[in-house]
Amino acid sequence: MALSPIVKQLAFRSAIVLLIKIIGALVRIPLFRWLGAEGVGLYQIIYSFYGLILTIVTGGIPTALTLITAKDERQGLRMLQASIILLALLGGAFGLLMHSLADNIAALLGDSRLQWAVRFIALALFIVPILSLIRGFLQGIEYYSVIALSELVEQVFRVSTMLIFVTLWIRHSVGLAVGGAALGAVIGASIALFFLLIVLMNYVRKVEPTKNPIQMSFSFFLRTSIAITASRFIMPLADFLDAIIIPHRLQHAGLTSEAATAIFGIFSGMAASVVYMPTLVSSAVSHIFAAKITSDWKNGHWDRYYRRSKIIIQRGWLWGLGCSIYFFLYHAELSQLLFGNLSASKAILYMCAAPLVSGMRELSTMLLWAKDSNKAPMVGLLLGIVISSALGYILVGLPHFSLEGTAIELLSLELISFLWNFYVLQQFHLRLFSFLRLLFETLGLLIYAFICYFAGGIMVSILQLTTDQSILFEMGFPFVGIFSYVLIRHLFVSFSVRKK
Repeated sequence: MALSPIVKQLAFRSAIVLLIKIIGALVRIPLFRWLGAEGVGLYQIIYSFYGLILTIVTGGIPTALTLITAKDERQGLRMLQASIILLALLGGAFGLLMHSLADNIAALLGDSRLQWAVRFIALALFIVPILSLIRGFLQGIEYYSVIALSELVEQVFRVSTMLIFVTLWIRHSVGLAVGGAALGAVIGASIALFFLLIVLMNYVRKVEPTKNPIQMSFSFFLRTSIAITASRFIMPLADFLDAIIIPHRLQHAGLTSEAATAIFGIFSGMAASVVYMPTLVSSAVSHIFAAKITSDWKNGHWDRYYRRSKIIIQRGWLWGLGCSIYFFLYHAELSQLLFGNLSASKAILYMCAAPLVSGMRELSTMLLWAKDSNKAPMVGLLLGIVISSALGYILVGLPHFSLEGTAIELLSLELISFLWNFYVLQQFHLRLFSFLRLLFETLGLLIYAFICYFAGGIMVSILQLTTDQSILFEMGFPFVGIFSYVLIRHLFVSFSVRKK
């Protein structure tokens, strides 16, 4: 059966989004090698601050514009024109203020070397909100492929220029190199905006003028966007709190400012880029199944919703657990292979559970959204912020527990959120998962993983490989073994659930 144009566009956009995330994850490896742990820490701090300010400026206006445009294209176009003026003024004011107060903001963030990054990223506060508005409008008129291409263009130019500036400016200072990484984001967004303006102008020429009055007031439009902003504000706030609390409490534990920034960079940048990479699969699964299970629930297909949800939960658990075990076993080898040293080894070890807890949080959130329980995931995230910030403030400041405390703060947000989501799902008495079943899957995979681990070591001794060959073989053999087991269990889970 032929696919509709909309389905094709959505599939195309999903593939582009996955490609963009892969590019973003891979570029961090050379970036982190050049910047070093301290530079990565500065990079993470400035982007957490930028993300928070961008959320304040943009809010939920692009999403509200999408909803309005989907109902009435001409009304959406009028709202787009008014919103561009509003966000251009607001973003320009925030950007000018940031540029003027760059020294003070850098000091507030804990390192004067961030002044260049603050000045460069301030330019993005004028460009990115307008870019988000146009994408929101185009999503309302179902130009999904155009949006995907603009996102790919932005990522390619952002990554390319970022790497160029970092390599040119790292010889002068780390602070200037981090500023170059921030400037790459500005250039990428500018080129993507230029691309979408051409598309938008072509669309506007085709729109027939109408004298019909706007059915929705701009004040109502703003109220809608503010309500959406409340949910969008949580994750940037969490990232910003981590960037403030962790370096500050590390200094309280006796570290210098430079050492504290370096440790924060190792955990939130280098290690996080490794341990969160498998969540690309969880995101892809979420995108693929979201529409299907939402349709099942709304159309009253309870059995199909139950079967698909159970498969998603058990597959997500197996995938996340397999990745977490692999990171636990080969944290040192991965750090050496990716970053050229062992600086991220402990951080990868302490955060090895990230693929499991983050993946399960995302999948459980998708299940709740599918049955119109939109508030529950937000409550879980708010609980996670409060508890993780409190734990971080207490534990990171302990002199002999600061590294473990850092990992606990970064992971506890995801853990609390996914535990809350599971609690809410259990209240609906759908029996989507069994703790006994998950325990059985966990023990089986653990036993098999350690068998592969020891078998790989034995085979290296028998084959008498060189040092480099033995390391690659020891990492590769368990990788193939663990994920072959996960794949087989995936197929078995699907078969057993569908039989019921």
